[in-house]
Amino acid sequence: MKKQIGLELEEHLKVIKELGSDKIEKAVQMIVDCYKNNGKVVLFGNGGSAADAQHIAAEFVGEYKLERKSLPAIALTTNTSIMSAVGNDYGFERVFERQIESMVESKDIVIGISTSGNSENVIKGILKAKEKGAKTIGFTGRSGGRLKNVVDILLNVSSDSTPRIQEAHITIGHIMCGLVEKELFENENFKWKVSKNKITMSSQKFKTLFIYSNPRIMSLVPPVVALLYRILSDAGIKMNLFDTSLYDASKGMVNADDYDKMIMAVKPYQKELEEKVGELNSIDNLVPDLQEKVRSFSPDLIMATVTESTFLYTIDLLKKIKHFNVPVLLGGVFATFASDLVIKYDEIDMLCIGEAENIIVSLCECLAKGKDPSGMQNLWVKKKDGSIVKGPLAPPVDINKNPLPDMSIFDDRRFYRAMAGKIYRMFPVETHRGCPHTCGFCNSPLQNKLYQEKTNSHYFRAKSIPLVMKEIRYYVENFNPEYFFFWADNFFFYPEKEIDEFCEAYSEIKIPFFVQSHPNQLSEHKIKRLKEVGLHRVTIGIEHGNEEFRRNVINRFYSNEQLLEGVRILHKYNVPLGANNICGFPTETPELFMDTVELNRKLNADNNSCSIFTPFYGTPLRVLAVEKGYLKNPDIIAPTNTERSILDMPQFTKEQISGKSRTFNLYVHFPKNRWPEIEKAEKMTPEGNKIWNELRQEYQKNTLT
Repeated sequence: MKKQIGLELEEHLKVIKELGSDKIEKAVQMIVDCYKNNGKVVLFGNGGSAADAQHIAAEFVGEYKLERKSLPAIALTTNTSIMSAVGNDYGFERVFERQIESMVESKDIVIGISTSGNSENVIKGILKAKEKGAKTIGFTGRSGGRLKNVVDILLNVSSDSTPRIQEAHITIGHIMCGLVEKELFENENFKWKVSKNKITMSSQKFKTLFIYSNPRIMSLVPPVVALLYRILSDAGIKMNLFDTSLYDASKGMVNADDYDKMIMAVKPYQKELEEKVGELNSIDNLVPDLQEKVRSFSPDLIMATVTESTFLYTIDLLKKIKHFNVPVLLGGVFATFASDLVIKYDEIDMLCIGEAENIIVSLCECLAKGKDPSGMQNLWVKKKDGSIVKGPLAPPVDINKNPLPDMSIFDDRRFYRAMAGKIYRMFPVETHRGCPHTCGFCNSPLQNKLYQEKTNSHYFRAKSIPLVMKEIRYYVENFNPEYFFFWADNFFFYPEKEIDEFCEAYSEIKIPFFVQSHPNQLSEHKIKRLKEVGLHRVTIGIEHGNEEFRRNVINRFYSNEQLLEGVRILHKYNVPLGANNICGFPTETPELFMDTVELNRKLNADNNSCSIFTPFYGTPLRVLAVEKGYLKNPDIIAPTNTERSILDMPQFTKEQISGKSRTFNLYVHFPKNRWPEIEKAEKMTPEGNKIWNELRQEYQKNTLT
């Protein structure tokens, strides 16, 4: 046996020693040039070669020897659904070709690995890559097989033994990863030399101002702002915050909180709010205070995160401080999904596309050194000539590696929020990021698709229960919380084992909490266990009452019976229920909307809301609205989903949608013999308004008290 081991090692060493350096050097330079040109590396192979492809991709995306920014690399063998679907529909020989057709660009590098050099699917993949204009590299054995005639660079190992060839392939892969890192990150001229979570710039005086532009006092404190603030502060960057939600926005603009009260979607809370929070700052002082903040703090960078409904509000504020000539970085879902529109605004210098955690320190360091940040991952940069440099999308961050958010940055008044008419000192806790469902009114489907195509990774992630508890204890020990809001589209995505783990740990906390759920995720075991440790309220997205319309138009899949069964469980354990609904979907009719009313009448929910559909950028239903001609201006920036509909639908007019929305709770809670009267209250006329106000007062007196 020892003799055999010796022979194997000798053969291995002989093969390794015969590796030529010239071709490896050329391949490394090709990859370096690719990354400098914002390209990515795509790798694939079969069997052991598939494992090598994944291994090399992991070294680029993670790290090899140096702590540095992630480099985009994708192994095409990791998505079993794509592999099996294409193999079944088109034949196994096309499993790589089809993927390359959809995701490879001319600036990319494509690496095919085949010990024989004759794997049909690898060859077809390389040919498709060349057709797309990408550079190609082949890893093979001695002869190179047919692959040698189609790749730009052939890295063939001087052996006919599959094990020896594969060992040499991973050695070549390691050499390449090391040299690429060295060329990109040890070169002082490279833009983003970063040491772990600590800024390395010579001057530690870089200052960043974060503007949180939201007119709603009833919104939770934004965890993303607190998280990014912590990351930057820990890196030695001086930070400051300007929070617009401390200003009374009831004058001069539609206030979403006031609208919810107007349509009876929430119980009255104003008196208790005033007792807990006191008076808000006057809106007349907003712009002068912002200008003074910029003048006195003198930031080197201004950051803001926006949704579509707060974008124009943010732009208006940025106009008022543009004369300070501070570069502005804008992030958030709207910046990601309407990036071509957003970057055109003169007030915006850079966009963060996707997540910011892994790029903001590098960006600040680059700016502190007076260097051009163009080409950084997740960053779009506007040049002086108006051209845009678009950095590649980075893989999703590992939310389990994020630090605790710094909630101390917020004014104490911001921690108070209404829940069922009562004001609590409430804190958000992120448990999941993203959502696997495909609802057409949400941008999660496109987000999932974007990350799958660009980074070959999943956007939807869950935080581990120990880290959730760590954040909860941080609040308990430092901020005296009275209520927790678990920040997730569906808290019940946690399997039963993790729900049990959470309940065991949370039993010592005994603070009430709120969660959201999809109708088909409710289970008796989870509800019972959570109720025992503090579950205070569950809100379910009903959205629409007609199963066929919900399935075929909204792309939301559950049966009414599934919903009603879940609601029965909630009632069994005395868990209050909130039911969220939407009115005015594309192709909806007034008759279809009444199915939503009928379903809500069966729920016996503690509160029912009905917002007006908004075609947000990055949602499938916006695409449908444009296709149907319902959006006269296809580039329109949508308002909040509490205002008037912006769809022009002949079968369901704007006036009808507003009327249905404002009378929704009357239809749900009043007996049907009152419906003719309620129908009159739908009319947006003086007579209709009079009837509506009378019915609303009756409802508030008898139902909301």
